[in-house]
Amino acid sequence: MRIFYNIMTGLLSQGVTFLLAFLIPRLFLVSFGSEVKGMLSTITQVFAYLWLLEAGVGLATVQALYSPISRDDRTSINAIMTATSHYYKKTGYLYFAAVILFAGVFSFYSDVGFSRFTVFLIVLMQGMPNVVSYLVQGKYRLLLEAEGKSYVLNNLQTGLQFFVNFGKAILLSLTNNILLVQSLPCISAVIQVCFLLLYMKKHYGWLDLTHTKPDYQAISQKSSVLIHQISGVIFNNTDILLFSVFCGFKTVSVYTVYQSFFSYVETLFNTLSSSIMFRLGQLFHSDREQFIRYMDIYETCYLMLVFIFDTVIYLFILPIIQIYTRGINDIKYIDVWLPILFVFISLLANGKMPMNQIINFAEQYSETKSHAIIEAAINIIVSFTAVIFFGIYGGLLGTIAALLFRGNIMIFYANRKILHRNPLVTYKKWIINCLVFLCTILVVNPTCHRLASYLDILVWGFIYGVGITILYLIVTCITQPSIPMFLYQYVKERRN
Repeated sequence: MRIFYNIMTGLLSQGVTFLLAFLIPRLFLVSFGSEVKGMLSTITQVFAYLWLLEAGVGLATVQALYSPISRDDRTSINAIMTATSHYYKKTGYLYFAAVILFAGVFSFYSDVGFSRFTVFLIVLMQGMPNVVSYLVQGKYRLLLEAEGKSYVLNNLQTGLQFFVNFGKAILLSLTNNILLVQSLPCISAVIQVCFLLLYMKKHYGWLDLTHTKPDYQAISQKSSVLIHQISGVIFNNTDILLFSVFCGFKTVSVYTVYQSFFSYVETLFNTLSSSIMFRLGQLFHSDREQFIRYMDIYETCYLMLVFIFDTVIYLFILPIIQIYTRGINDIKYIDVWLPILFVFISLLANGKMPMNQIINFAEQYSETKSHAIIEAAINIIVSFTAVIFFGIYGGLLGTIAALLFRGNIMIFYANRKILHRNPLVTYKKWIINCLVFLCTILVVNPTCHRLASYLDILVWGFIYGVGITILYLIVTCITQPSIPMFLYQYVKERRN
């Protein structure tokens, strides 16, 4: 039931977030222009780098907790959580100082029509919720995730996202005071911390992070995990920083408009994945044979869903953006090449996640850290060089080059070293989905550019979405007969 609750609440949370967040950037564009929106996106990406102060302890803690949770070993859970809590406290104050320093430096060099003090306060208001979250709730979030109680965080996030985005929509309609708008996430962070502290006190009264001896050995791989997280942060955030330096904040605005649609796909699949991962992670340590069977089914379904969502978004993203940016003429937003590059990035980034999760379950961070280093190097070198000559296209090509390397090496390593099977098992799934994707966009794509309203897009998006889903399902069931057999046995067992 936890898997069901996690998935349902995750979908609800992402649905609310998407619908409200779809409106807010448009209001920011209308009220402040592309340059200010690009500035806010740049600030967000810089704060993503500050999460590196977590130094890999988050992922290392979640993986370390799977085994004692499967045994209901509260002593070990307390020891691991105490070690994690000590680390968060030590680095939390450094995080706070880094936010203050960045606010001062950014306000001195930024020139977007606001006073330096206003820019300083904007950065501060955008960074303080992260500091509060890091210091207070970070460690508790890890325990809930490892126990499969992501639905608690999902429900909380849904309510707060509605509060923040609805509040922003009202304020942006009534005033152009950007400081007032930016104050809402700070209020939301305080509410979130208070709720989580009350929840932990009620449901985890046995958790003692003061008198328990910390088990630092359990999270000793955090240094190796850090290498992987640095690579991930570089992959997710280098493009925006390069565009802001070499192309300007307006180009950043164009990038974030396209990237936002595909980032919702990534967030959705991260939510779905985290809803199931706790079970697979515990199974990895208790029944390896059953884990491989379930993981194979999970990988097949996961890849199919990734291709379905990216196919639909690719087909309809240009007419959506054309309507979305209507009346905004300070930079050109419609570009037929950007959806192609973004969909490649989305497919490669999301498609490699099952293999990445297998490596995480095996806790082979040290053995694979060289892969992360090479990926980061490829991304930086290719993106930096290409963005000078090709602008926004160059940055995206650098990301694609890094993903091609990392995705392939993950497929080989996870299959050969951990699952002890032929990597062709995974490549077969990729080839089948890629062929369906290419056939679909070649046939359907020319009919989608004539849509002129959100209602048309919604109607035809639903029709095509259903048809595309059925197509992928039929092809997957024919080429992967283990899927319908698994579903049949599962339903039969439930009935019995």
